[in-house]
Amino acid sequence: MEVCKCYNVCFSVIGAVQRDNPDTLLEVLRQGKTYAHDDLARGLHIAANKGHLECLQLLLDFKALPNIHDINGFTPLIIAAQHGHTNIVKALIKANCSVDKPTFRVRATALHWAATNGHYDTVQALLDAGANTESQTVHGRSPLILAARSGYEDIIRLLIRVGVNIDRPDLDRCTALHMAAEEGSHDGVDILLRAGAKINCRTKYGDTPLMLAARRGETEHAEWSCLCIYIDRHLGCGVVVKYKSSPVMVVNYVKAK
Repeated sequence: MEVCKCYNVCFSVIGAVQRDNPDTLLEVLRQGKTYAHDDLARGLHIAANKGHLECLQLLLDFKALPNIHDINGFTPLIIAAQHGHTNIVKALIKANCSVDKPTFRVRATALHWAATNGHYDTVQALLDAGANTESQTVHGRSPLILAARSGYEDIIRLLIRVGVNIDRPDLDRCTALHMAAEEGSHDGVDILLRAGAKINCRTKYGDTPLMLAARRGETEHAEWSCLCIYIDRHLGCGVVVKYKSSPVMVVNYVKAK
């Protein structure tokens, strides 16, 4: 009888998890001598990445460490949050993983990744587990800033609702409002302003949200000019209207103030 060349790969922890085959995985785990503990860690990361819940739960039942990280500091929770696998996130939280453990270089937590990639349900699950909404990356960016930068208005609303510091700046003194204005997110700007975001705060380079929106409008004039007008109305100074929506004139005017 011809033996399948893939047998050794299939009949292993890694192979079973990759193929989302919990029956084979259980058989391998019960044998106990056919896998290394490193395989449990690798299997847990693969299951978190692919969203294979049954395999992940089996690995946890056989004492795989939920906080195990790879060489870059990515834990199974962070990997699952990146991809929006909320069921995996909940299973790991139930296994008492650390919800605020960051990656090594960027210092981003699971909440940062979920907010950046727009995974609303995952953000909600992490918040329910007590994730720190004020944690900052190596660049000083909070989950709110990253959500605003990516234009995820529903996550902006969610974070505001749980009482996040709306004006907390990053290392360049950019706030969530700066990010939303620069990215042309009209709804994001609206949500932040209605929540009381400071409209005249300046970055370390001296830019206000209006200036960032106006400068961006030099290359994408129509969309950003409308955003400039909207922000300007909140300022109540009539700058944009006065200069007929010219982004260059807006920047020059605000710099002079």
